[in-house]
Amino acid sequence: PPTTLLRADHIEAKAKMKLSILALFALSGASAFSPAVSKGKTSTALHSSPGFSNINTSGFMSSASPNDIVFTPSQNVRIQGSTLRTCPIDPQVESVQFSLTGPSSRPVVCEVQLWSAPTYTPLDIKVYLEEGNARPFNCVLKTPGSGNTIAIRNTSTQEYPAIARVEPDAADMKRLMEMPQGELIQGSALKSYPIDAKTNRVVVMLKSQPGTVGSKLAAYVELLNGPNNVKQ
Repeated sequence: PPTTLLRADHIEAKAKMKLSILALFALSGASAFSPAVSKGKTSTALHSSPGFSNINTSGFMSSASPNDIVFTPSQNVRIQGSTLRTCPIDPQVESVQFSLTGPSSRPVVCEVQLWSAPTYTPLDIKVYLEEGNARPFNCVLKTPGSGNTIAIRNTSTQEYPAIARVEPDAADMKRLMEMPQGELIQGSALKSYPIDAKTNRVVVMLKSQPGTVGSKLAAYVELLNGPNNVKQ
């Protein structure tokens, strides 16, 4: 029978950017890594070094730093424990989707940041997956303007690698922006939402309250499976 899929155990989102919008996805199986499709618009690829102009046939730009990796819509990148990987974003890309999972049922512990020029004040997301390959984690981020870089650091040890993917996104962000007004959660407040056993996908969208441009956003999102059993 279908199982409840949102396992977002200890996800800490600290948004320190103006107009920051964060959408968290928890998917399962191959669908969690299916490329985003945008009709009528060609996705502008991410590139791996600002100022590089040597674009290869895939439309992705060459890497200039050992930490920079060329991500393509069909490529999953293995990130070993205690390793940082960065992916600078083309200025024409207005939103990106990144995915995290694991090669096995072992835990995945990563920190994902969005650096935005000129101050490079990061949007910071801490992700813990108790079973890496069972409950993949997807996130869609707005990346307006230039000088944006996605940084993914595997904060676990060498025995716990992570599998990451970054790709341009347009369709999901447009759909999220058209979602109805959400529920206001005050500071230090706790809200819980039961999930039906037949549900196989849940989307959580977090954004600052309208009229509070420039304010910080900090929240925990956890999946509880059974009494007091934090899974993701």
